[in-house]
Amino acid sequence: MTAFGERGENVEILISLNNLGEDALNVTATLSTTDTNVTITDATSAMGNILFSTTVDNSTDVFAATLGLTAPLDHTTDFTLTVTADSGYSVELGFTLDSNPSCILL
Repeated sequence: MTAFGERGENVEILISLNNLGEDALNVTATLSTTDTNVTITDATSAMGNILFSTTVDNSTDVFAATLGLTAPLDHTTDFTLTVTADSGYSVELGFTLDSNPSCILL
């Protein structure tokens, strides 16, 4: 389980991309969700160039989102990450994050 946050909390979302194909130039990633309990406050990240067989992250340009104050406990949010690059490359990647735990184990 990957933790997202608690009600009303603004969080930064860090992602990594691994390039298994040809060099990708001027990569941009855009984060979206249809979940009405989540507001994305920074949806775009400039990832730069991702050369073949390398991995980069968006630590210098993170995504940001806020979980709504009325989000249910143990909430799961589906996100879509749209990655584009020069040459017309485009792909949509899905992932989920869990948030607002009903209990926290220490």
